[in-house]
Amino acid sequence: MRHILPCLVIALAACSGSVDDDGDGYGNDVDCNDKDPSIHPMADETCDHVDNNCDGMIDNDPIDGVSWVADNDGDGYGATYRACEMPAGTVVVAKGGDCKDDDAKTYPGSREKETPLDGIDTDCDGRDYCTDLNCDGLPDVVLPSHYDGDYVVNQSPMLLSGSGGWNLDPTSIDQNGSLGTAVADFNKDGYLDIVYASYSGATGVNTDSFVYWGPDYKESKRTALPTHGAHWPAIADFDGNGFLDIVFADNTDGVATNADNTPKSPNATDSYIYWNRDGAFSGTDRLALATNGATYVSVDDLDGDGYIDIVFSDYADNGVYDTTSYIYKGDATHSYSMAKRISLPTTGCYKNTIVDVDLDGRKDVVMWSHFTGTVHQTNANYIYWNKPETGFSADQRTALQGNGGQRGEVVDLNGDGHLDIIVPGYYNGTMGGWADMTQSFIYWGNAANVYDNTNRTALSTRGAIMAIVGDVNADGHPDILFPSVYDGDSMANAYLFFGNAGGQYNDANKIQLPDFHTQSGSAIIDFDHDGFMDVFLPGYHWNMTGADADPWSNIPKSRIYWGSATGLRDNNYGEWPSRGAWGPTVVGQ
Repeated sequence: MRHILPCLVIALAACSGSVDDDGDGYGNDVDCNDKDPSIHPMADETCDHVDNNCDGMIDNDPIDGVSWVADNDGDGYGATYRACEMPAGTVVVAKGGDCKDDDAKTYPGSREKETPLDGIDTDCDGRDYCTDLNCDGLPDVVLPSHYDGDYVVNQSPMLLSGSGGWNLDPTSIDQNGSLGTAVADFNKDGYLDIVYASYSGATGVNTDSFVYWGPDYKESKRTALPTHGAHWPAIADFDGNGFLDIVFADNTDGVATNADNTPKSPNATDSYIYWNRDGAFSGTDRLALATNGATYVSVDDLDGDGYIDIVFSDYADNGVYDTTSYIYKGDATHSYSMAKRISLPTTGCYKNTIVDVDLDGRKDVVMWSHFTGTVHQTNANYIYWNKPETGFSADQRTALQGNGGQRGEVVDLNGDGHLDIIVPGYYNGTMGGWADMTQSFIYWGNAANVYDNTNRTALSTRGAIMAIVGDVNADGHPDILFPSVYDGDSMANAYLFFGNAGGQYNDANKIQLPDFHTQSGSAIIDFDHDGFMDVFLPGYHWNMTGADADPWSNIPKSRIYWGSATGLRDNNYGEWPSRGAWGPTVVGQ
């Protein structure tokens, strides 16, 4: 190494063969004044009538100059300028952030359509691609339909923002009992694409799930991916090739015998990873992963090794709810082999959440229990702890009592630095039936990471299968939304519990919002960007009297309850027809 050391310690100018007369490290080939060490290409420009940084301009953008925001294109937003003096006649505006101040259609919050990858960031959000379905910067909703009296449903698939508010996309598509959706840009064209997980079609549960390609989402351009009673999709780059792949949680193939006619469970079917090859999918280019009645899948790097792991919730195996859910470990081979599969005992586990519950830097898994096979009261909501020494195992878990929720939430509700766990309450099975309220629970986090019945808060709900958290009333404290799927009638009430400064929640501090048999897919988000959070409740079913001869002839509605300066009210909403809406995805922020 000694023979190259001089070039490492001698000034850059000398190594390049130029002369550095002023000793500032820059030779006379780039230094515009090699007699003054304060002048060189990396110097700060100042108001001294000298080109300090050798860019050919004098006193441009000086560090000791004055700054102002001027709107040169008249769109109400300006860019920041700096000079030694502000030019006479300059009109200063309060709103800055204009990333292209010579184009009146480009400014922060612009609703002009984003044209992906054209070099113009229309809404100045730092992204020259679409973040919603119609590229106007406002949230949209993928609105799948699971059932309308038949699994083959022809219905509008999207609720889109526009100049007059939100409207259903006028083009209907055929859906095969869609249960879950996901959104991503699979081919890197700047437009979002939509994945529909199909449960059952004209040929039964062995049907096609679909990728609908943006921006037009036409049936003629969709890609069919065979699945078996698919419930849910998840998206990640599983093989590290730079393109996002899709994994489906397949529930059943409807077949009770193997190829050799030996008995098998219809739920013992494969789930699939479909590989994305340079922005395209094939119905045959896939990896099979053995599951038993899977109803949900989530993905993340659980142990920080740089590879994506896959967590399946297996709900029931041929009517047996005490079954096994699985973690498929990722590695450099991207094979997701059964040799590295982790088996976790679960009971009626409908969904799961990946989250670092104890904040030790390793992500844990919460398995949510909906049904035991006889009752919805279950002690099988499990926190499976990801231990540094052993990872996951059947004996490293904490059991939480619940009343049939399908997926809760894990969040710090009271700001004490510990994560709290919300378990929704669906049905308690008492003698009063649906006339009796059941209980949702908040299990409070603590320094010892002990979650049990002695440190929890009970909230009265009915028919709640999900929990969503957001600050609806803008008081700085998180609120909890429990959509209701049923309370003895499919026109039920969602419950919105308001938080307070003490991190407390109780039955006296809540409102009710009527919904239509709301399944998964609710959201708390500011749809219209007015600064107030709104609540989205998808509409699945409406049995008006509770005993209608043809209940699917009634048209349920999906609703957005609008937030405002006076709060959220049960009579301030927009609604749209949506038979069988299950598993919508809100797209955009």
